[in-house]
Amino acid sequence: MRHKNIPIVADRGSAANWVPTPDELKALPRALRRYIHEMESDADIVDLMRENFRLRQEIAKLKRELVEQEPVLLIDHFFFS
Repeated sequence: MRHKNIPIVADRGSAANWVPTPDELKALPRALRRYIHEMESDADIVDLMRENFRLRQEIAKLKRELVEQEPVLLIDHFFFS
């Protein structure tokens, strides 16, 4: 069943260049709009790479702090558990 506000694109040539208008996007069901938003967010590779780099730095920093604060507990945990 086709939603009355969403146009049908007739040929592949026009489909490749078609960009939905804000009104057409608003006419989509909420779940589909949320899915599209998540896909756009996940497709931002630069942002994902930046976040991964930041998280790796944070993990390394936390590991260093943990070793500095509790070296004996870490040795016991890794070698005697």
